[in-house]
Amino acid sequence: MQSLFEKFRLGLLAKDHDNWRDVRELIRTGALCGSMKLGVLIKHSDTAECWAGSSVDWALEGIRSEAAVHGLNVHLSFIVRFISGAPHLALLLDIFKGEHKEPSTLPPPPPRLLELIPRVASWSVACSWDEARIKNPKASATKFRNISSAVRDAVGDSATVLLSEPGFHHVLPTLLSGGAADITACPGGDAVQARDLRRRRTKRPFAVLEDPGGSFDAVVVLTDTGLSHLRSTWMPLLLAAKRVVCALVQAPTDAATDALVAELGGEAAVEKREVIVSQSQRFVFLIMKIFSGVGK
Repeated sequence: MQSLFEKFRLGLLAKDHDNWRDVRELIRTGALCGSMKLGVLIKHSDTAECWAGSSVDWALEGIRSEAAVHGLNVHLSFIVRFISGAPHLALLLDIFKGEHKEPSTLPPPPPRLLELIPRVASWSVACSWDEARIKNPKASATKFRNISSAVRDAVGDSATVLLSEPGFHHVLPTLLSGGAADITACPGGDAVQARDLRRRRTKRPFAVLEDPGGSFDAVVVLTDTGLSHLRSTWMPLLLAAKRVVCALVQAPTDAATDALVAELGGEAAVEKREVIVSQSQRFVFLIMKIFSGVGK
């Protein structure tokens, strides 16, 4: 199992793995000292976010999970977000032992000081972060909205449906308005998304399954990631689907898609195969009707 919350969710920090090894060591040092201030600068991918600001949510979750191993608590003192070649966020955190210690906080920087900071694109400064805020979808989620009706129609009146959708902004509400009897939302081990799903209030209830597992009539796996992640995380569920498989995944070539289709039962099962380009990334959307179990 990857630490620091799966390197802050599947490649968010793909270019900074060595830095996160340092963060882990610093947190261990904090455990020895009893308390410390930790500053972290993160470069991340804006298109990898499942909602606006999820990079911050994931970073905090990752650092908290690592600190908890050592019996430490984490308090966010300061956060700066900006774009310089790529999106960045800088966090200043108090890491300390004990539940009752009052962590130190920093006052907002004086306006005159901020005026001296060189102008950087999308520069924002905050002394707090609302993790329970209403989550807003990013532009990258448009592709999920565009296929939501097709997914609902493909699922039809299936008795049990498992859905994985980054952010769960578009396809989940569409399925809840459809004829499927029992819907389960699964964020694929993402504790941040699971927590947000459990906070939501909808007219129609749905279940939350944090980690993939079980057997369902319809399995809908929509991702912002590539084929290797689909295979490693979701393939057992896809192969166990009883009636319908829907998948959206990055696929760089038709040959890569052909290989995936073959794994999922072959061309005879394909009802829809569509290439979708989203923010310069190539995705393939598949609907496969399976009546005897995929791969059986």
